[in-house]
Amino acid sequence: ATRANQPPHVLKPTPLGRALVDAYDAMGERLNRPELRAAAEADFTSIANGKKTKAQVIAETLVTMRRCFDVVQRDVAKLDEAMRKRFGGAAGDGPAPDLNLDFAGTTCGDCGGTMQLYSRNDRPSLRCDQCETWWPLPDR
Repeated sequence: ATRANQPPHVLKPTPLGRALVDAYDAMGERLNRPELRAAAEADFTSIANGKKTKAQVIAETLVTMRRCFDVVQRDVAKLDEAMRKRFGGAAGDGPAPDLNLDFAGTTCGDCGGTMQLYSRNDRPSLRCDQCETWWPLPDR
């Protein structure tokens, strides 16, 4: 997430964050839900109050995270699909083709406007012409 610099100061999810949430939801995992953080905070309080040891909480957390990892590994196709939906591409495409900077493609995750492909600072980037958000594309 990124932090908005103008009031109200809120966190705005990034496209990658949104893709991960989509994938976790498709897998039935709760990794993006507030309950996970609430459980962790309750564990921290239990440590502070002497009801649990740090070692107990770490062991319990590792079991939970291992189960989540196993689910994500098993359902990795759902992660791939969520990434394709957010960032484009299709299964089996292989390496990304050369970029066409005149291409009008995906929808902005912030405002729903149309993203345009530009070159910015000698790097390909997506820019929303409506809300003027820039997203640099990763290097190959």
